[in-house]
Amino acid sequence: MRFSVYVVAALTTFLSMFADVHAQQAPQPGDASQTVTGTLTKLDLERGQGAVETDTGTSVAFTISKPELFEKLSSGSRVTLRIDKAGRVDKVTDESVSDFVPSIDKAP
Repeated sequence: MRFSVYVVAALTTFLSMFADVHAQQAPQPGDASQTVTGTLTKLDLERGQGAVETDTGTSVAFTISKPELFEKLSSGSRVTLRIDKAGRVDKVTDESVSDFVPSIDKAP
């Protein structure tokens, strides 16, 4: 009986700690961001501006506050962007497919 009381107490403590951590990481109202996938149609690192055209043909403009996120990309690159409510990009994923297809050597 005494063992089960300790187990319940430990489990309750663990769950309350997990709930606190989870609540701190959850998005807050007003912290909305959007994720956009498409082709870069404009990329001006000097002016900090860019645009992406989605697969549905919608053009989405954004502000570049972290140029290092775009240093290996150019217009025409396929990307997924996370854009905050102020229109700034805070995450970039290169979605381009490599043109290189490795050959498979078959033994004779």
